[in-house]
Amino acid sequence: MKKIIVPLLVAVVLSTCGCAGKNGKNELPDVMTHAINEDEKVVSSITISGFNISVYKTYAAVDGYSGDVTDVTVPSSAAGIPVRVISEAAFRDDAKIKKITMPPTLFRIERYAFSGCSSLDTVVLNDGLEVVGDWAFYQSAVRVCDLPGSVSVLGKYCFFGTNLERVDIPANLSKAGKYCFYGCGKITEIVFSERFSEISERMFYNCTGLTEIVIPKTVKAIGSYAFSGCTGLSSIVIPPETEKIDEGVFFGCTALTIYTPEGSAAAKNAERNKYRWEACDYDAYVTGQQGS
Repeated sequence: MKKIIVPLLVAVVLSTCGCAGKNGKNELPDVMTHAINEDEKVVSSITISGFNISVYKTYAAVDGYSGDVTDVTVPSSAAGIPVRVISEAAFRDDAKIKKITMPPTLFRIERYAFSGCSSLDTVVLNDGLEVVGDWAFYQSAVRVCDLPGSVSVLGKYCFFGTNLERVDIPANLSKAGKYCFYGCGKITEIVFSERFSEISERMFYNCTGLTEIVIPKTVKAIGSYAFSGCTGLSSIVIPPETEKIDEGVFFGCTALTIYTPEGSAAAKNAERNKYRWEACDYDAYVTGQQGS
């Protein structure tokens, strides 16, 4: 087999600091998250620098923006109460904002919060953010949005149709919502984390900018049509630890060769669907030793 250097387009982060479990293997610590008391009633509603904010007893939520500034920073507090939430559809279809910076106090971005924001290029998220809800940036113009490691929920259709160029899977995330990065044709790089265990249905569908991918050993399942339509994808390396490959995963990937050990779930799936594939030693392949 010819030697192919796979790269750097997708970094696989190996666990080096996990806690030892009963079987002696490294185990990651549990993810700790904060709760918002949704039964609280609104105490007051105020406007700060164009941000319309509802104040509750223990937290404040941004409900909208009525200002004209295009580069904005969300306040960290309102009436002395920390801003924890960007409310559902708070900025939906806003055509003005080009850049927004979140406060260090924020825990949640609710669904549809920035969907359809046609000028929004850059989102600066805070360390400590935990939830990015369904459709949060759906069909917005977002190009730059670095997800902090604290994010443990990434909702369905979250970045559907955006201009993202790179995806770093957060350290606290084990699975993202289906269709999460669907149609993000400018993504060229995916960096997986050591906790990530499942690539969901149509997660990277039509991400035509992807060219080479190495699936880490932590990923146990790949959902249906996850990489379908990725016409620029030329090679993907899949370990034997990936035990479940749903149908249609690589449908329409006409340039693709799958590299995986003989007898693996990926090899069986490739044979069944007549995908082009070659047998390889996974560890040797990703370290560049195979064929040397």
